[in-house]
Amino acid sequence: MQLSIQNWQDHLCDFLEVEEVGKLLGHLETIRSGGYSELDPSAKLDILHELVDRALTSDVIRGQLDEYIEEYTTRVEQHDHLKYSGALVQLTSL
Repeated sequence: MQLSIQNWQDHLCDFLEVEEVGKLLGHLETIRSGGYSELDPSAKLDILHELVDRALTSDVIRGQLDEYIEEYTTRVEQHDHLKYSGALVQLTSL
């Protein structure tokens, strides 16, 4: 599926309606008529917040984030282990 300005607006409006994002429902007509750019910055940030919040709670995104966190944790632990091992070698060679 390829996104365009028009179908993005449709999907955004569908999202706001289905999820019943109360404080943002007042912006539906503006978005539908192509006036997203006319929304005030705080409304755009509220929309972004809702989209990111839903993405983070979805199973697919959550699973991917968990994988990234695990990879990062493993790398940090390996780095700390190597750093500690290197410090021990330096101390023992004194």
